[in-house]
Amino acid sequence: MTATTYFTSANQAARHARGAPRIAGTAVVFTPHRHNQDDVARELTEFAGPGFMRFAQTAGVDHRSLALPLSRYPKMTGFTRANNA
Repeated sequence: MTATTYFTSANQAARHARGAPRIAGTAVVFTPHRHNQDDVARELTEFAGPGFMRFAQTAGVDHRSLALPLSRYPKMTGFTRANNA
């Protein structure tokens, strides 16, 4: 036989009184730099190499949310710098 724990209102009140973590709310937010996958592939293929176009076309992604404006990525010296940004 397996022991099962049931949470009642009293149990939950006691957990909250102890300061147990809880999720207060959720939301979905996109960065202001959201681009169509084709635009990203076109802009970054020269920066990332011809293999990036093949990757982008087969990734099954419609849009990309980037940390920086798309125009800044080709000016970076590599993916490490882009990832750090």
